[in-house]
Amino acid sequence: MEPLLSLALSVQSNPKGYAFLLGSGISSSAGVPTGWDVVLELIRRLAIAECEDPGADPPEWFRQKYGTEPRYDSLVSSIARSLNDRRALLRTFFEPTNEERDRGEKMPSDAHRSIAKLVAGGFVRVIVTTNFDRLTEQALDEEGIRPNVIDTADSISGAPGLSSGEVFVVKVHGDYLDTRIRNTPEELGEYQPEMAAYLTRIISEFGIVVCGWSGEWDVALRELLSNSPPRSTGTYWVSRREPAGESANIIHALGATVIRTRDADAFAKDLADRVLALEEMTRGRPLGAAVAIANAKRYLVDTANRIRLRDLVLEEADRLVQETRRELFPVQPGLDENGVLERMKAYEALSEAMAGIIGVGCFYGLGVHDSLWVECLEKVAALRGEGGGNSVLLSLELYPALLMIYSAGSSCIAAGQYGTLEAVLTRAKALERGRETEAIKVLRCPLGDGINWSFLPERGREWTPLNNLLFDSMKNLVREVFRDDRRYEEAFDRYEYLSALVHYDLERQANPEGHVWAPIGRFGWRNRRYRIPTVIDWVRQDIETEGASWGPLRAGLFGGSLERATEVKRLFDEWVARATQGWGF
Repeated sequence: MEPLLSLALSVQSNPKGYAFLLGSGISSSAGVPTGWDVVLELIRRLAIAECEDPGADPPEWFRQKYGTEPRYDSLVSSIARSLNDRRALLRTFFEPTNEERDRGEKMPSDAHRSIAKLVAGGFVRVIVTTNFDRLTEQALDEEGIRPNVIDTADSISGAPGLSSGEVFVVKVHGDYLDTRIRNTPEELGEYQPEMAAYLTRIISEFGIVVCGWSGEWDVALRELLSNSPPRSTGTYWVSRREPAGESANIIHALGATVIRTRDADAFAKDLADRVLALEEMTRGRPLGAAVAIANAKRYLVDTANRIRLRDLVLEEADRLVQETRRELFPVQPGLDENGVLERMKAYEALSEAMAGIIGVGCFYGLGVHDSLWVECLEKVAALRGEGGGNSVLLSLELYPALLMIYSAGSSCIAAGQYGTLEAVLTRAKALERGRETEAIKVLRCPLGDGINWSFLPERGREWTPLNNLLFDSMKNLVREVFRDDRRYEEAFDRYEYLSALVHYDLERQANPEGHVWAPIGRFGWRNRRYRIPTVIDWVRQDIETEGASWGPLRAGLFGGSLERATEVKRLFDEWVARATQGWGF
Protein backbone atom coordinates (compact mmCIF):
# COMPACT_ATOMS: atom_id res chain seq x y z
CA MET A 1 0.00 0.00 0.00
CA GLU A 2 1.17 3.53 -0.73
CA PRO A 3 2.80 4.80 2.51
CA LEU A 4 0.82 8.05 2.56
CA LEU A 5 -2.48 6.21 2.20
CA SER A 6 -1.40 3.76 4.92
CA LEU A 7 -0.69 6.69 7.24
CA ALA A 8 -3.99 8.38 6.37
CA LEU A 9 -5.92 5.19 7.13
CA SER A 10 -4.05 4.78 10.43
CA VAL A 11 -4.62 8.38 11.55
CA GLN A 12 -8.31 8.28 10.61
CA SER A 13 -8.97 4.91 12.23
CA ASN A 14 -6.89 5.67 15.35
CA PRO A 15 -7.79 9.29 16.19
CA LYS A 16 -5.35 10.97 18.59
CA GLY A 17 -3.10 7.95 18.40
CA TYR A 18 -0.33 9.74 16.48
CA ALA A 19 1.95 12.62 17.48
CA PHE A 20 3.80 14.84 15.03
CA LEU A 21 7.51 15.59 15.38
CA LEU A 22 8.20 18.76 13.39
CA GLY A 23 11.60 20.20 12.52
CA SER A 24 12.79 23.35 10.82
CA GLY A 25 11.79 22.03 7.39
CA ILE A 26 8.15 22.70 8.17
CA SER A 27 8.80 26.43 8.67
CA SER A 28 11.30 26.94 5.86
CA SER A 29 8.63 27.80 3.28
CA ALA A 30 7.41 30.51 5.67
CA GLY A 31 10.84 32.19 5.63
CA VAL A 32 11.49 31.63 9.34
CA PRO A 33 15.16 31.22 10.33
CA THR A 34 16.51 28.37 12.41
CA GLY A 35 18.17 29.06 15.74
CA TRP A 36 21.59 28.66 14.14
CA ASP A 37 20.62 31.14 11.41
CA VAL A 38 19.85 33.65 14.16
CA VAL A 39 23.22 32.99 15.81
CA LEU A 40 25.06 33.59 12.52
CA GLU A 41 23.20 36.82 11.89
CA LEU A 42 23.82 38.08 15.42
CA ILE A 43 27.57 37.39 15.02
CA ARG A 44 27.57 39.38 11.77
CA ARG A 45 25.82 42.28 13.49
CA LEU A 46 28.27 42.13 16.39
CA ALA A 47 31.24 42.16 13.97
CA ILE A 48 29.83 45.20 12.19
CA ALA A 49 29.45 46.94 15.55
CA GLU A 50 33.11 46.12 16.20
CA CYS A 51 33.98 47.55 12.76
CA GLU A 52 35.31 44.16 11.69
CA ASP A 53 34.55 41.66 8.94
CA PRO A 54 33.50 38.20 10.22
CA GLY A 55 34.47 36.66 6.88
CA ALA A 56 33.08 33.41 5.52
CA ASP A 57 33.10 31.72 8.96
CA PRO A 58 31.39 34.00 11.51
CA PRO A 59 31.54 31.40 14.36
CA GLU A 60 35.33 31.14 13.97
CA TRP A 61 35.63 34.95 14.02
CA PHE A 62 33.63 34.93 17.26
CA ARG A 63 35.87 32.27 18.85
CA GLN A 64 39.01 34.16 17.91
CA LYS A 65 37.58 37.46 19.14
CA TYR A 66 36.01 36.36 22.43
CA GLY A 67 37.67 33.04 23.23
CA THR A 68 34.40 31.12 23.65
CA GLU A 69 31.78 29.28 21.65
CA PRO A 70 28.92 31.40 20.24
CA ARG A 71 25.73 30.66 22.13
CA TYR A 72 22.26 31.93 21.40
CA ASP A 73 21.54 33.08 24.95
CA SER A 74 24.85 34.86 25.52
CA LEU A 75 24.72 36.59 22.14
CA VAL A 76 21.17 37.83 22.66
CA SER A 77 21.93 38.95 26.22
CA SER A 78 25.10 40.81 25.24
CA ILE A 79 23.52 42.60 22.27
CA ALA A 80 20.21 43.45 23.95
CA ARG A 81 20.61 44.11 27.70
CA SER A 82 16.99 44.55 28.83
CA LEU A 83 14.07 42.14 28.48
CA ASN A 84 12.18 44.55 26.23
CA ASP A 85 15.24 45.06 24.03
CA ARG A 86 15.73 41.30 23.70
CA ARG A 87 12.12 40.77 22.71
CA ALA A 88 12.31 43.59 20.17
CA LEU A 89 15.46 42.07 18.70
CA LEU A 90 14.03 38.57 18.40
CA ARG A 91 10.77 39.74 16.92
CA THR A 92 12.69 40.97 13.87
CA PHE A 93 13.63 37.34 13.17
CA PHE A 94 10.36 35.58 13.95
CA GLU A 95 7.50 38.06 13.58
CA PRO A 96 6.47 39.49 10.19
CA THR A 97 6.53 43.11 9.22
CA ASN A 98 3.51 44.44 7.35
CA GLU A 99 5.37 43.93 4.06
CA GLU A 100 6.33 40.36 5.00
CA ARG A 101 2.76 39.62 6.06
CA ASP A 102 1.50 40.85 2.69
CA ARG A 103 3.93 38.44 1.01
CA GLY A 104 2.83 35.61 3.30
CA GLU A 105 6.23 35.39 5.01
CA LYS A 106 6.72 34.39 8.65
CA MET A 107 3.10 33.26 8.66
CA PRO A 108 1.79 29.71 9.16
CA SER A 109 2.57 27.61 6.10
CA ASP A 110 0.25 25.17 4.33
CA ALA A 111 1.87 22.45 6.43
CA HIS A 112 1.10 24.24 9.72
CA ARG A 113 -2.50 24.87 8.67
CA SER A 114 -3.06 21.33 7.40
CA ILE A 115 -1.81 19.81 10.65
CA ALA A 116 -4.01 22.27 12.55
CA LYS A 117 -7.00 20.98 10.57
CA LEU A 118 -6.16 17.46 11.68
CA VAL A 119 -6.07 18.69 15.27
CA ALA A 120 -9.39 20.49 14.81
CA GLY A 121 -10.86 17.31 13.34
CA GLY A 122 -9.93 15.37 16.48
CA PHE A 123 -7.25 13.22 14.83
CA VAL A 124 -4.09 14.67 16.42
CA ARG A 125 -3.53 16.24 19.84
CA VAL A 126 0.24 16.15 20.44
CA ILE A 127 2.76 18.10 18.36
CA VAL A 128 6.45 17.99 19.28
CA THR A 129 8.59 20.61 17.55
CA THR A 130 12.23 21.64 17.57
CA ASN A 131 11.30 25.08 16.24
CA PHE A 132 11.42 28.29 18.29
CA ASP A 133 8.71 30.08 16.29
CA ARG A 134 5.02 30.22 17.16
CA LEU A 135 3.62 29.29 13.74
CA THR A 136 2.15 26.02 15.01
CA GLU A 137 0.33 27.86 17.78
CA GLN A 138 -0.89 30.51 15.33
CA ALA A 139 -2.26 27.88 12.94
CA LEU A 140 -4.08 26.20 15.82
CA ASP A 141 -5.46 29.56 16.94
CA GLU A 142 -6.91 30.06 13.46
CA GLU A 143 -8.86 26.84 14.06
CA GLY A 144 -10.05 28.12 17.44
CA ILE A 145 -7.72 25.86 19.44
CA ARG A 146 -5.62 27.04 22.40
CA PRO A 147 -3.00 24.34 23.05
CA ASN A 148 -1.06 23.66 26.21
CA VAL A 149 2.46 24.84 25.33
CA ILE A 150 5.32 22.93 26.96
CA ASP A 151 8.49 24.93 26.25
CA THR A 152 10.60 24.32 29.39
CA ALA A 153 10.98 21.60 31.98
CA ASP A 154 9.26 23.95 34.46
CA SER A 155 6.08 24.13 32.35
CA ILE A 156 5.52 20.37 32.54
CA SER A 157 4.55 20.35 36.19
CA GLY A 158 1.75 22.87 35.74
CA ALA A 159 0.29 21.32 32.58
CA PRO A 160 -2.62 18.85 32.33
CA GLY A 161 -1.63 15.22 31.97
CA LEU A 162 -1.08 13.73 28.53
CA SER A 163 -4.06 11.44 29.15
CA SER A 164 -6.37 14.45 29.64
CA GLY A 165 -7.32 14.52 25.97
CA GLU A 166 -6.22 18.15 25.58
CA VAL A 167 -3.99 19.49 22.80
CA PHE A 168 -0.25 19.90 23.48
CA VAL A 169 2.55 21.67 21.62
CA VAL A 170 5.88 20.53 23.05
CA LYS A 171 8.70 22.92 22.09
CA VAL A 172 11.72 20.83 23.06
CA HIS A 173 14.20 23.65 22.31
CA GLY A 174 12.12 26.41 23.87
CA ASP A 175 10.38 29.53 22.59
CA TYR A 176 12.16 32.37 20.77
CA LEU A 177 11.18 34.91 23.43
CA ASP A 178 12.89 32.83 26.11
CA THR A 179 16.68 33.15 25.85
CA ARG A 180 17.06 29.74 27.49
CA ILE A 181 16.35 28.06 24.16
CA ARG A 182 18.64 25.17 23.24
CA ASN A 183 20.79 25.71 20.19
CA THR A 184 24.45 24.72 20.55
CA PRO A 185 25.68 21.10 20.25
CA GLU A 186 26.28 20.99 24.00
CA GLU A 187 22.75 22.21 24.74
CA LEU A 188 21.24 19.70 22.30
CA GLY A 189 23.20 16.81 23.75
CA GLU A 190 21.10 16.35 26.87
CA TYR A 191 17.64 17.30 28.18
CA GLN A 192 16.67 18.06 31.74
CA PRO A 193 15.28 14.89 33.39
CA GLU A 194 11.69 16.19 33.42
CA MET A 195 11.72 16.96 29.68
CA ALA A 196 13.46 13.68 28.83
CA ALA A 197 10.84 11.71 30.77
CA TYR A 198 8.02 13.67 29.14
CA LEU A 199 9.33 13.03 25.64
CA THR A 200 9.96 9.36 26.42
CA ARG A 201 6.35 8.96 27.41
CA ILE A 202 5.14 10.59 24.17
CA ILE A 203 7.43 8.40 22.07
CA SER A 204 6.27 5.24 23.83
CA GLU A 205 2.53 5.99 23.85
CA PHE A 206 1.97 7.50 20.41
CA GLY A 207 2.72 6.64 16.82
CA ILE A 208 5.19 9.20 15.49
CA VAL A 209 5.07 11.17 12.23
CA VAL A 210 8.41 12.90 11.62
CA CYS A 211 8.31 15.82 9.19
CA GLY A 212 10.96 18.45 8.42
CA TRP A 213 13.50 17.03 10.91
CA SER A 214 16.83 15.47 9.95
CA GLY A 215 18.08 14.36 13.36
CA GLU A 216 21.60 15.52 12.52
CA TRP A 217 22.06 18.04 15.35
CA ASP A 218 19.55 17.06 18.02
CA VAL A 219 21.62 14.46 19.84
CA ALA A 220 19.36 14.00 22.87
CA LEU A 221 16.16 13.71 20.84
CA ARG A 222 17.89 11.35 18.43
CA GLU A 223 18.91 9.06 21.26
CA LEU A 224 15.47 9.09 22.85
CA LEU A 225 13.93 7.97 19.56
CA SER A 226 16.58 5.40 18.69
CA ASN A 227 16.44 3.79 22.14
CA SER A 228 12.66 3.79 22.49
CA PRO A 229 10.96 0.43 23.20
CA PRO A 230 8.88 -1.25 20.47
CA ARG A 231 5.43 0.32 20.02
CA SER A 232 2.11 -1.01 18.78
CA THR A 233 1.62 2.04 16.57
CA GLY A 234 3.84 2.86 13.62
CA THR A 235 6.46 5.48 12.83
CA TYR A 236 6.47 7.43 9.57
CA TRP A 237 9.38 9.52 8.34
CA VAL A 238 8.67 12.19 5.73
CA SER A 239 11.59 13.09 3.50
CA ARG A 240 12.26 14.96 0.25
CA ARG A 241 15.15 12.65 -0.66
CA GLU A 242 16.52 9.25 0.21
CA PRO A 243 17.38 9.39 3.94
CA ALA A 244 21.07 9.23 4.78
CA GLY A 245 23.35 9.75 7.77
CA GLU A 246 21.65 10.08 11.14
CA SER A 247 18.20 10.07 9.52
CA ALA A 248 18.84 6.64 8.03
CA ASN A 249 20.13 5.34 11.38
CA ILE A 250 17.05 6.52 13.29
CA ILE A 251 14.71 5.14 10.61
CA HIS A 252 16.44 1.76 10.87
CA ALA A 253 16.29 1.74 14.67
CA LEU A 254 12.58 2.60 14.66
CA GLY A 255 11.63 0.43 11.69
CA ALA A 256 9.99 3.58 10.31
CA THR A 257 8.12 3.79 7.02
CA VAL A 258 9.54 6.46 4.71
CA ILE A 259 7.17 8.76 2.85
CA ARG A 260 8.81 10.59 -0.05
CA THR A 261 7.31 13.99 -0.84
CA ARG A 262 8.06 17.24 -2.63
CA ASP A 263 8.05 19.27 0.57
CA ALA A 264 6.38 19.52 3.96
CA ASP A 265 3.51 21.62 2.61
CA ALA A 266 2.61 19.05 -0.03
CA PHE A 267 2.81 16.16 2.44
CA ALA A 268 0.68 17.77 5.15
CA LYS A 269 -1.99 18.98 2.70
CA ASP A 270 -2.24 15.56 1.06
CA LEU A 271 -2.42 13.81 4.43
CA ALA A 272 -5.11 16.14 5.78
CA ASP A 273 -7.13 15.83 2.56
CA ARG A 274 -7.03 12.05 2.71
CA VAL A 275 -7.79 11.74 6.41
CA LEU A 276 -10.75 14.12 6.24
CA ALA A 277 -12.00 12.40 3.08
CA LEU A 278 -11.76 9.01 4.76
CA GLU A 279 -13.75 10.40 7.67
CA GLU A 280 -16.48 11.47 5.27
CA MET A 281 -16.42 7.99 3.75
CA THR A 282 -17.43 6.53 7.10
CA ARG A 283 -20.71 8.42 6.72
CA GLY A 284 -21.50 6.19 3.76
CA ARG A 285 -20.02 7.89 0.71
CA PRO A 286 -17.73 5.78 -1.53
CA LEU A 287 -14.06 6.56 -1.07
CA GLY A 288 -13.40 8.02 -4.54
CA ALA A 289 -16.31 10.44 -4.35
CA ALA A 290 -15.57 11.30 -0.72
CA VAL A 291 -11.96 12.21 -1.51
CA ALA A 292 -12.90 14.33 -4.52
CA ILE A 293 -15.72 16.22 -2.79
CA ALA A 294 -13.75 16.79 0.42
CA ASN A 295 -10.81 18.13 -1.58
CA ALA A 296 -13.07 20.41 -3.61
CA LYS A 297 -14.59 21.89 -0.44
CA ARG A 298 -11.16 22.71 0.95
CA TYR A 299 -9.85 24.13 -2.31
CA LEU A 300 -12.93 26.37 -2.66
CA VAL A 301 -12.21 28.37 0.49
CA ASP A 302 -8.61 29.20 -0.43
CA THR A 303 -7.97 31.28 -3.55
CA ALA A 304 -4.39 29.99 -3.56
CA ASN A 305 -5.83 26.60 -4.54
CA ARG A 306 -7.62 27.73 -7.70
CA ILE A 307 -5.28 25.70 -9.91
CA ARG A 308 -5.71 22.62 -7.73
CA LEU A 309 -9.49 23.04 -7.85
CA ARG A 310 -9.51 23.41 -11.63
CA ASP A 311 -7.31 20.34 -12.08
CA LEU A 312 -9.48 18.32 -9.72
CA VAL A 313 -12.77 19.30 -11.39
CA LEU A 314 -11.62 18.76 -14.97
CA GLU A 315 -9.90 15.48 -14.13
CA GLU A 316 -13.10 14.28 -12.50
CA ALA A 317 -15.13 15.39 -15.54
CA ASP A 318 -12.73 13.54 -17.84
CA ARG A 319 -13.02 10.45 -15.66
CA LEU A 320 -16.81 10.56 -15.84
CA VAL A 321 -16.73 10.93 -19.63
CA GLN A 322 -14.40 7.94 -19.96
CA GLU A 323 -16.34 5.72 -17.57
CA THR A 324 -19.69 6.39 -19.26
CA ARG A 325 -18.52 6.19 -22.87
CA ARG A 326 -20.65 4.35 -25.40
CA GLU A 327 -18.31 1.36 -25.61
CA LEU A 328 -19.15 0.59 -21.99
CA PHE A 329 -22.82 1.58 -22.21
CA PRO A 330 -24.03 0.53 -25.69
CA VAL A 331 -27.23 2.06 -27.08
CA GLN A 332 -28.48 -0.69 -29.40
CA PRO A 333 -32.06 -1.96 -28.90
CA GLY A 334 -32.81 -4.86 -26.63
CA LEU A 335 -32.68 -3.45 -23.09
CA ASP A 336 -35.77 -4.15 -20.98
CA GLU A 337 -37.31 -1.84 -18.38
CA ASN A 338 -35.30 -3.27 -15.50
CA GLY A 339 -32.17 -2.83 -17.57
CA VAL A 340 -32.98 0.87 -17.97
CA LEU A 341 -33.26 1.33 -14.20
CA GLU A 342 -30.01 -0.57 -13.65
CA ARG A 343 -28.27 1.65 -16.17
CA MET A 344 -29.57 4.76 -14.42
CA LYS A 345 -28.24 3.47 -11.10
CA ALA A 346 -24.87 2.80 -12.70
CA TYR A 347 -24.77 6.33 -14.12
CA GLU A 348 -25.69 7.72 -10.69
CA ALA A 349 -22.86 5.82 -8.99
CA LEU A 350 -20.32 7.02 -11.56
CA SER A 351 -21.64 10.60 -11.36
CA GLU A 352 -21.61 10.88 -7.58
CA ALA A 353 -18.26 12.66 -7.33
CA MET A 354 -18.89 15.10 -10.19
CA ALA A 355 -22.45 15.91 -9.12
CA GLY A 356 -21.25 16.38 -5.53
CA ILE A 357 -18.36 18.62 -6.58
CA ILE A 358 -20.47 20.91 -8.77
CA GLY A 359 -23.08 21.09 -6.00
CA VAL A 360 -20.67 22.23 -3.28
CA GLY A 361 -18.89 24.40 -5.87
CA CYS A 362 -22.04 26.32 -6.79
CA PHE A 363 -23.08 26.56 -3.14
CA TYR A 364 -19.75 27.76 -1.69
CA GLY A 365 -18.02 29.21 -4.74
CA LEU A 366 -19.36 32.79 -4.46
CA GLY A 367 -19.40 33.11 -8.23
CA VAL A 368 -15.61 32.94 -8.52
CA HIS A 369 -15.53 29.66 -10.46
CA ASP A 370 -18.61 29.99 -12.70
CA SER A 371 -16.65 29.40 -15.91
CA LEU A 372 -15.25 26.18 -14.43
CA TRP A 373 -18.72 24.76 -13.71
CA VAL A 374 -19.82 25.69 -17.22
CA GLU A 375 -16.75 24.03 -18.74
CA CYS A 376 -17.11 20.75 -16.86
CA LEU A 377 -20.87 20.63 -17.56
CA GLU A 378 -20.22 21.07 -21.27
CA LYS A 379 -17.49 18.43 -21.16
CA VAL A 380 -19.83 15.79 -19.72
CA ALA A 381 -22.76 16.76 -21.96
CA ALA A 382 -20.69 16.87 -25.17
CA LEU A 383 -21.69 14.56 -28.02
CA ARG A 384 -24.22 12.67 -25.91
CA GLY A 385 -27.69 11.59 -26.97
CA GLU A 386 -26.77 11.81 -30.66
CA GLY A 387 -26.66 9.20 -33.43
CA GLY A 388 -28.63 6.00 -34.02
CA GLY A 389 -29.83 3.48 -31.47
CA ASN A 390 -32.46 2.93 -28.81
CA SER A 391 -34.08 6.31 -28.16
CA VAL A 392 -34.34 5.74 -24.40
CA LEU A 393 -30.69 4.70 -24.12
CA LEU A 394 -29.60 7.64 -26.24
CA SER A 395 -31.49 9.98 -23.92
CA LEU A 396 -29.94 8.30 -20.88
CA GLU A 397 -26.47 9.18 -22.15
CA LEU A 398 -27.32 12.70 -20.97
CA TYR A 399 -28.33 11.47 -17.50
CA PRO A 400 -24.91 12.19 -15.83
CA ALA A 401 -24.99 15.75 -17.14
CA LEU A 402 -28.63 16.06 -16.03
CA LEU A 403 -27.63 15.02 -12.51
CA MET A 404 -24.88 17.66 -12.59
CA ILE A 405 -27.12 20.52 -13.74
CA TYR A 406 -29.81 19.63 -11.17
CA SER A 407 -27.15 19.50 -8.44
CA ALA A 408 -25.72 22.82 -9.58
CA GLY A 409 -29.09 24.50 -9.96
CA SER A 410 -30.65 23.42 -6.68
CA SER A 411 -27.42 24.34 -4.83
CA CYS A 412 -27.33 27.78 -6.46
CA ILE A 413 -30.89 28.44 -5.37
CA ALA A 414 -30.25 27.22 -1.82
CA ALA A 415 -27.27 29.61 -1.55
CA GLY A 416 -28.89 32.50 -3.43
CA GLN A 417 -26.09 32.32 -6.03
CA TYR A 418 -28.17 33.51 -8.96
CA GLY A 419 -25.16 34.76 -10.91
CA THR A 420 -23.81 31.21 -10.96
CA LEU A 421 -27.28 29.92 -11.85
CA GLU A 422 -27.41 32.32 -14.82
CA ALA A 423 -24.05 31.00 -16.02
CA VAL A 424 -25.13 27.36 -15.74
CA LEU A 425 -28.52 27.90 -17.41
CA THR A 426 -27.58 30.26 -20.23
CA ARG A 427 -23.84 30.02 -20.90
CA ALA A 428 -23.37 26.25 -20.84
CA LYS A 429 -23.87 24.76 -24.30
CA ALA A 430 -24.78 21.30 -25.57
CA LEU A 431 -25.60 19.70 -28.91
CA GLU A 432 -29.19 19.15 -30.02
CA ARG A 433 -29.63 17.41 -33.37
CA GLY A 434 -26.11 18.40 -34.29
CA ARG A 435 -26.53 22.08 -33.46
CA GLU A 436 -25.18 23.92 -30.44
CA THR A 437 -27.78 25.35 -28.10
CA GLU A 438 -28.18 26.25 -24.44
CA ALA A 439 -27.57 23.17 -22.32
CA ILE A 440 -30.77 23.78 -20.38
CA LYS A 441 -32.77 22.98 -23.52
CA VAL A 442 -31.11 19.57 -23.72
CA LEU A 443 -30.47 18.82 -20.04
CA ARG A 444 -34.04 19.07 -18.90
CA CYS A 445 -36.31 16.55 -17.28
CA PRO A 446 -37.89 14.52 -18.79
CA LEU A 447 -35.02 13.62 -21.12
CA GLY A 448 -35.76 13.11 -24.80
CA ASP A 449 -38.69 14.14 -26.95
CA GLY A 450 -41.63 11.82 -27.32
CA ILE A 451 -40.52 9.32 -24.67
CA ASN A 452 -43.07 8.18 -22.10
CA TRP A 453 -40.96 7.49 -19.03
CA SER A 454 -43.91 6.02 -17.14
CA PHE A 455 -42.55 2.56 -18.08
CA LEU A 456 -40.03 2.97 -15.26
CA PRO A 457 -40.74 0.28 -12.65
CA GLU A 458 -43.37 1.26 -10.03
CA ARG A 459 -43.88 4.67 -11.68
CA GLY A 460 -46.37 3.76 -14.37
CA ARG A 461 -49.20 5.87 -12.87
CA GLU A 462 -47.12 8.96 -12.10
CA TRP A 463 -47.40 12.12 -14.19
CA THR A 464 -43.71 13.02 -13.88
CA PRO A 465 -42.04 9.63 -13.32
CA LEU A 466 -38.47 10.61 -14.29
CA ASN A 467 -38.67 13.83 -12.26
CA ASN A 468 -39.86 11.87 -9.24
CA LEU A 469 -37.12 9.28 -9.62
CA LEU A 470 -34.57 12.06 -10.05
CA PHE A 471 -35.84 13.77 -6.88
CA ASP A 472 -35.25 10.59 -4.89
CA SER A 473 -31.85 9.86 -6.44
CA MET A 474 -30.51 13.39 -6.03
CA LYS A 475 -30.84 13.34 -2.25
CA ASN A 476 -27.68 11.29 -1.93
CA LEU A 477 -25.75 13.35 -4.48
CA VAL A 478 -26.37 16.73 -2.82
CA ARG A 479 -26.19 15.72 0.82
CA GLU A 480 -23.07 17.87 1.31
CA VAL A 481 -25.31 20.90 0.69
CA PHE A 482 -28.68 19.77 2.03
CA ARG A 483 -28.86 18.17 5.46
CA ASP A 484 -32.58 18.96 5.74
CA ASP A 485 -35.20 17.24 3.54
CA ARG A 486 -37.53 20.22 3.56
CA ARG A 487 -34.85 22.60 2.29
CA TYR A 488 -33.86 20.09 -0.36
CA GLU A 489 -37.43 19.66 -1.60
CA GLU A 490 -37.99 23.41 -1.79
CA ALA A 491 -34.71 24.00 -3.66
CA PHE A 492 -35.47 21.13 -6.06
CA ASP A 493 -38.94 22.51 -6.86
CA ARG A 494 -37.62 26.05 -7.25
CA TYR A 495 -34.91 24.85 -9.62
CA GLU A 496 -37.33 22.86 -11.77
CA TYR A 497 -39.74 25.77 -11.98
CA LEU A 498 -37.16 28.52 -12.53
CA SER A 499 -35.23 26.50 -15.12
CA ALA A 500 -38.51 25.83 -16.92
CA LEU A 501 -39.21 29.59 -16.97
CA VAL A 502 -35.75 30.22 -18.41
CA HIS A 503 -36.29 27.45 -20.98
CA TYR A 504 -39.61 29.01 -21.96
CA ASP A 505 -38.02 32.46 -22.20
CA LEU A 506 -35.17 31.21 -24.42
CA GLU A 507 -37.61 29.44 -26.72
CA ARG A 508 -39.83 32.49 -26.88
CA GLN A 509 -36.87 34.74 -27.75
CA ALA A 510 -35.79 32.34 -30.50
CA ASN A 511 -39.31 31.83 -31.88
CA PRO A 512 -41.50 34.78 -30.86
CA GLU A 513 -44.37 33.90 -33.20
CA GLY A 514 -44.40 30.12 -32.90
CA HIS A 515 -45.57 27.58 -30.34
CA VAL A 516 -43.41 27.61 -27.22
CA TRP A 517 -42.92 24.57 -25.01
CA ALA A 518 -41.09 24.06 -21.71
CA PRO A 519 -40.79 21.03 -19.40
CA ILE A 520 -43.21 20.56 -16.54
CA GLY A 521 -41.64 19.21 -13.38
CA ARG A 522 -43.03 17.89 -10.14
CA PHE A 523 -44.51 21.32 -9.50
CA GLY A 524 -47.15 20.55 -12.17
CA TRP A 525 -48.95 17.89 -10.19
CA ARG A 526 -48.02 19.26 -6.78
CA ASN A 527 -49.72 22.51 -7.72
CA ARG A 528 -52.94 20.69 -8.62
CA ARG A 529 -52.94 18.05 -5.89
CA TYR A 530 -52.25 20.26 -2.85
CA ARG A 531 -54.33 23.25 -1.83
CA ILE A 532 -51.40 25.01 -0.21
CA PRO A 533 -48.96 27.50 -1.79
CA THR A 534 -46.42 25.83 -4.07
CA VAL A 535 -43.39 27.03 -6.00
CA ILE A 536 -45.63 28.73 -8.56
CA ASP A 537 -47.05 30.87 -5.75
CA TRP A 538 -43.67 31.38 -4.07
CA VAL A 539 -42.06 32.79 -7.20
CA ARG A 540 -45.04 35.07 -7.84
CA GLN A 541 -44.76 36.42 -4.30
CA ASP A 542 -40.99 36.91 -4.72
CA ILE A 543 -41.47 38.92 -7.92
CA GLU A 544 -44.24 41.03 -6.41
CA THR A 545 -42.23 41.71 -3.25
CA GLU A 546 -38.76 42.25 -4.73
CA GLY A 547 -39.63 43.65 -8.15
CA ALA A 548 -36.54 44.60 -10.15
CA SER A 549 -34.37 43.51 -7.18
CA TRP A 550 -35.45 39.89 -7.57
CA GLY A 551 -32.26 37.79 -7.55
CA PRO A 552 -32.65 36.15 -10.98
CA LEU A 553 -33.22 39.55 -12.59
CA ARG A 554 -30.16 41.11 -10.97
CA ALA A 555 -28.15 38.14 -12.29
CA GLY A 556 -29.30 38.89 -15.85
CA LEU A 557 -31.92 36.18 -16.38
CA PHE A 558 -34.88 37.27 -18.53
CA GLY A 559 -32.64 40.01 -19.87
CA GLY A 560 -32.81 41.67 -16.43
CA SER A 561 -36.31 42.87 -17.31
CA LEU A 562 -39.07 42.69 -14.70
CA GLU A 563 -41.70 43.15 -17.40
CA ARG A 564 -40.28 40.27 -19.46
CA ALA A 565 -40.03 37.95 -16.44
CA THR A 566 -43.60 38.72 -15.42
CA GLU A 567 -44.89 38.06 -18.93
CA VAL A 568 -42.93 34.81 -19.24
CA LYS A 569 -44.30 33.59 -15.92
CA ARG A 570 -47.86 34.45 -16.92
CA LEU A 571 -47.62 32.64 -20.26
CA PHE A 572 -45.85 29.63 -18.79
CA ASP A 573 -48.30 29.27 -15.91
CA GLU A 574 -51.15 29.33 -18.44
CA TRP A 575 -49.36 26.63 -20.46
CA VAL A 576 -48.89 24.50 -17.31
CA ALA A 577 -52.57 24.86 -16.42
CA ARG A 578 -53.64 23.71 -19.89
CA ALA A 579 -51.12 20.88 -20.10
CA THR A 580 -52.02 19.43 -16.68
CA GLN A 581 -55.77 19.86 -17.01
CA GLY A 582 -56.30 16.14 -17.51
CA TRP A 583 -54.04 15.06 -14.68
CA GLY A 584 -56.24 13.28 -12.20
CA PHE A 585 -55.35 12.23 -8.70
